[in-house]
Amino acid sequence: MGILYFAFMKKLIYLSTALLLMLACKHNNTIQNKSAAHPADIKNTLQGTWSLTWMQNIDHDTIDFAAGMPFLTFSTKDSSVVGFTGCNNLNATYTSGAENTLTFGLLATSKRYCYGIPENIFLDQLTKTSGFKRNGESLSLMAEGAEVLRFKKLN
Repeated sequence: MGILYFAFMKKLIYLSTALLLMLACKHNNTIQNKSAAHPADIKNTLQGTWSLTWMQNIDHDTIDFAAGMPFLTFSTKDSSVVGFTGCNNLNATYTSGAENTLTFGLLATSKRYCYGIPENIFLDQLTKTSGFKRNGESLSLMAEGAEVLRFKKLN
């Protein structure tokens, strides 16, 4: 029971830290939305929490996110995204527009060291993202026309 309790508390601390980072950055960063290029239906397409199911250039038989699977939570109210990289908490802004374009602002993360976790690949794919495709409960992030990350909707 002690190990399960520790793992639960560890995840609770990560999520709490992500929320605090989001609130702190929200207070300091302002995004200007261009309503003509950012219709409500595009924004609502991203809204919610998405869990990673696939990454380009990763052998999925050996992938190991020991601290938990990465996820992203998009908030359309302020065009912010918080999440977890498999090791560290993540906070950023995003811009989306017509033709399903999507780019992320500066990615702020906590700075824990995690051995053997492909966090850098995940973060690199996020910074290269230029668009998205949604198919039901699946969200694909695209870079140069190719799928680089795939997520499933959690809520």
